[in-house]
Amino acid sequence: MSKAKRLREQRAKQKRAAQPSAKEAASLDGPIAKLDRAKTHFHALNKSIGAFKRSKTHDFVVAKFDPNTRERVVHLKILREPKNPEWGLLLGDMVHNLRSALDHLVWQLVLLNGEAPRRQNQFPIIGTKNEYWEVPANRSESVRDRVLSRVAEEHRAFIDVVQPFNAGNDPTGTALSVLSWISNTDKHRVVHASFVLTEEPSEELFDVTTLHPGGASVDVTMNWGELEDGAEILRFRPNPPGAHVNMNAAIPTYIAFREGGRQIHAEGIKVIFKWVDSYVRGFEPIFRGELAMGKGSPIRRFRPS
Repeated sequence: MSKAKRLREQRAKQKRAAQPSAKEAASLDGPIAKLDRAKTHFHALNKSIGAFKRSKTHDFVVAKFDPNTRERVVHLKILREPKNPEWGLLLGDMVHNLRSALDHLVWQLVLLNGEAPRRQNQFPIIGTKNEYWEVPANRSESVRDRVLSRVAEEHRAFIDVVQPFNAGNDPTGTALSVLSWISNTDKHRVVHASFVLTEEPSEELFDVTTLHPGGASVDVTMNWGELEDGAEILRFRPNPPGAHVNMNAAIPTYIAFREGGRQIHAEGIKVIFKWVDSYVRGFEPIFRGELAMGKGSPIRRFRPS
């Protein structure tokens, strides 16, 4: 072997030795940095909405008496509209970073497996079992195998179990499904906020007092969904008819982000953030060489078979 060749091989060997292996390079630093950025946007959004809610935003007015049904009709008077365009931008930025944290996680899991990540590697969020597992006619592999290519099988299992199709009758209500909906919507348009009523009436909402002999109750019907100024909120009448009653109602109003027939309460945004944050950080034991998910993870009780 020539001296020049020996020198080249020696340099190549030194270069390989100086480079960390793919497994050694794997880290949760990137995904957690994305979570921290999402947290910044979440706090800014929460602070702005909180300041709005502490102001006088709306009122309820007993507008009229309907002699045909003998009902009192309550209307909404909006004093301040929840039309802050910054809210949708902050929500989009938060969701983008949460979605990126999940994709970064998959990339790092490939490295942890001693492999080189591929362009198609990403965190899947799939609503149907067939779409996730089955190989399409025009493909050579399933969605799962394509986007989780080179991720160790025991680590794939932790991703399989949280797919929305495992949620039973309402896969669209999972944290991941809502995250995907907002993320996809935000790519094309800003998701705007509005007032909504979404809770069904219950006895806890209404404080009824009466001096009527034998007592009296109140029959109530309420309207739900997005609210506009002057919208009819509820109708109520005493039972028995003609009884004099006093009623105080704690009518639940929420700020919600709505688009394409779906919505999420401002309060529900915290649930999405906490779920993704807990899920990603739950992989910390895996990056320490342990298989089991960490305490506090939403899937900490799951064990692959």
